[in-house]
Amino acid sequence: MTESPQTDNAGAIYEATFCSAMQPDQTPLLPAANNWEHQLREALHAEAGGREFIFTKLADGSGALVVMPMNQPARSNARIVDSNGKIRCTIEIPPEYATGVGFYDAYYVGSELTAVFIMNNRDVAFVIDEQTGQVVRSYETK
Repeated sequence: MTESPQTDNAGAIYEATFCSAMQPDQTPLLPAANNWEHQLREALHAEAGGREFIFTKLADGSGALVVMPMNQPARSNARIVDSNGKIRCTIEIPPEYATGVGFYDAYYVGSELTAVFIMNNRDVAFVIDEQTGQVVRSYETK
């Protein structure tokens, strides 16, 4: 059984419990390593109301950086979610970028987890610490 994701009014709290509906003698359709990713994507899809979101699996396989649809300017719409569905951390927007719109992409540049943030006339890439969600450094992109 998969429970629906729960959010508070601000949308900042995300918890999901993933339980298999399979009987003990059934073989999973997906390999176990991919099962959490599939279930997490389904829960996020429901939370996003069918709208598009970005899912970047962490290099160590422990979770993913998720960029949800933008709802409110200057409010973080990116977070790292562990493979068990619990939020590890929300990616904080540094104060000097508080007038920006929100995150719209996430990917690795070499070995650096990077989230791209929309500013008024430019985009800024934030290199993210995978364990804490802290911005390590930022640089302007095209």
